[in-house]
Parts: sequence; structure tokens; C-alpha cells
Amino acid sequence: DTSHRWWRSVPLKELVIIIDGLDEVNTGRFLETVKHINELSHQFPSLAIVFSCRKLFFHHNEVQKTAKGFSYYEIYPLQQPQVDRYLTRLLQNQEKAFRRHITAYDLEHFLYRPFYLRSLVRIFKTDRRHLPKSRAATIQYFIEETFASQDFRELKSGFILKRKEKQYLLLLKKAAFAMQLRGQNILLDSEVQQLFPADEDIELLRVGTVLTFSHDKWSLQNAIFQEYLSALVLERFDFAQIEELVCICRELKKVKTKWIQTLVGLLSILQPNDPRKAQLLQLLRNDNIELVTLCDSQLLSSQDRLEIWQQLLHRYEHKGLWPMPVHE
Repeated sequence: DTSHRWWRSVPLKELVIIIDGLDEVNTGRFLETVKHINELSHQFPSLAIVFSCRKLFFHHNEVQKTAKGFSYYEIYPLQQPQVDRYLTRLLQNQEKAFRRHITAYDLEHFLYRPFYLRSLVRIFKTDRRHLPKSRAATIQYFIEETFASQDFRELKSGFILKRKEKQYLLLLKKAAFAMQLRGQNILLDSEVQQLFPADEDIELLRVGTVLTFSHDKWSLQNAIFQEYLSALVLERFDFAQIEELVCICRELKKVKTKWIQTLVGLLSILQPNDPRKAQLLQLLRNDNIELVTLCDSQLLSSQDRLEIWQQLLHRYEHKGLWPMPVHE
């Protein structure tokens, strides 16, 4: 009122109330806040109200049933022309260097969500040496970044989210691994309630931004998050356990399709001297030599890359196939 008292003289029909980030309200007061917005809208029908909310909170709390009379719009991922315009405007003569890095480390899929796009561009502009150089490093960075952006939030217990970071990561890994074991990219709400009977755990999963909720189903923002988090779980297993889990059966050492990218992620996070690394690479080679090409190139020596290329050419010649370039 001291700086902008003039607003009281503006006709009600010309005012617009914008509430950004409704999901940042204390989780114990979320529905109460939605009810207040609804009451305000009914009390002053000529007043324009715009509010935004993450999809997980919107669907999980059935906001549409509480705040009636509003029109709802979902913001979809960015399209290629939008990404191109943003990069050209922000990076100008540095755009080609940025795109080279993104293509070299297979990070294109991150560019279509504003949070990830802005983050990658910001790192590139401020200190490009810290730009992630693998999918695993990129995903780990984004998990930490999305958590950090919410760490000030207060939970029902009175704790701030920052004090629950380790527990949050454990819950994410458990949810991702459960999806991976099911061979799907979703968990039904009823299944999540069975997996996490404690209300505090459900609250943590909702407050974080890595999981989404829609139509009574939970999923991760991107399948690569599921694969990476599942790889973190596999990291605790010995090779025999991993092999038994990811292969079709003991007699047929063929990797189930759903687990291929998870194994690729696991190879990225294992230490260089870990004996499981060579065992996993051999498992992929024995299954299909082409699977090795999915791995980060840094995992293989120059000699290994040359040997794999020769084996691929031999395979193509034997089967009468011709390799096709997919990147210029």
C-alpha cells in the first residue's frame, strides 16, 4: 500500500491477480489456499485471476474440482523452432560451440524443457568447463539443481526440504527401480502408496520436481531419469546379480530391451578400475556388438573403438547390411 496505493483506484474489472508457483505453498496448506482462491473468484467475479501450478500437484490434489469456473491450460514441451530462437538470441556467435557440445554428449532431449534449457545455457555462458559431459553427469546435475530450487520449502513436519535431500534421493531411486522392474515408465497411485506407506515419504516425492503425477499415475519427467536412478541401484549389486536381473534367462545371456540404457548408464557411473565394467561391456558385446556403441565414447580406449568398428564392419558385410550416417 505504501508504494503502489494507487491500485485501489483501478476498476476491479481491470485488475489481474497473478499467483505464480502455487505448488510452493506449504503442502499442509495447499488445498486451503486453492479454496481461498476459489472463494475470492466467486466473491469478485469480475476480477481476473491467473495461477500456475506444477502438474503433479494439480492432478494429485484434484485442483480442478476445488477451483471451479476456471479455464485450465497445460504448457507442453518446447518445439524445435522455439529452442532455435532461444539459443540464437542468448548465445549469438557462441551457438555453434554450444550445439557441438550438446550433440557430442547426446544431450539434445534436455533442450525441450525450459528449466533444463536455461540451466545448460547458463552453465555454458558462465563457465563452460562445468557443462556436463555425459548423460549421467547431466542427470545428476539436474536432480541436484531441481532439489536446490525447492530446498527452502517447509514440510508438514516443520523441517525444510534441504534437510531431507538424502532421503529424497533414496525415495527417487526406489520409485525408479520399481518402475524398471515392472518394465514400465509409470506407477499407479495405489502402487506408490504401497511402496511408500509413510505420509512423509509421499509428501517428499510430491514436493520434488523430478516425479510427475497425472491421471492417478506417477512417472519421472523423462525416461532417462528412470534409467539413471535405476543404474544407481544396480551399482550396489555384484555382476552375477546384475546379469541375472537384466538378462532374459540364465541360459540366454541376452539383455532385456528395457535394461539396455540402464546398463549404459551404469557403465558411465562405475569407477574406471571397477572389474564389473569390463564384464558389462563383454555382456553387451556378446549380446549385440552394436549395443556397445550406445555407451559414452570415453569408456573405450582408441584401440577398443577401432576393434569394435572392425567387428561392426565384419557383421555388416556378413549380413549384407550397409551402415548409414545419422549425423552430419
